[in-house]
Amino acid sequence: MPSRTTFEDITMPDQTTLFETKIKSLPFLHRGKVRDIYMVDDDKLLIVQTDRLPAFDVILPTAVLGKGKLLTAISAFWLQVRRNPILIQY
Repeated sequence: MPSRTTFEDITMPDQTTLFETKIKSLPFLHRGKVRDIYMVDDDKLLIVQTDRLPAFDVILPTAVLGKGKLLTAISAFWLQVRRNPILIQY
């Protein structure tokens, strides 16, 4: 059985919050309330979960330290549990 990604496996360089990403090597697609999305290639996206804190339709000016790290760990867990392709309907 492969190992699972845990909260401790995802390291952060220091105790700063990630409010916004700026990856110049990838085409930027969208910035949502919490996630920034970049195009890696024709069939792959990079979704970065930040520490931004939304409340209704407003993004608050103060980020929550580790929020993106926790969201990423939860996503990694469920993606490993559901290995079969998931049909996403828009």
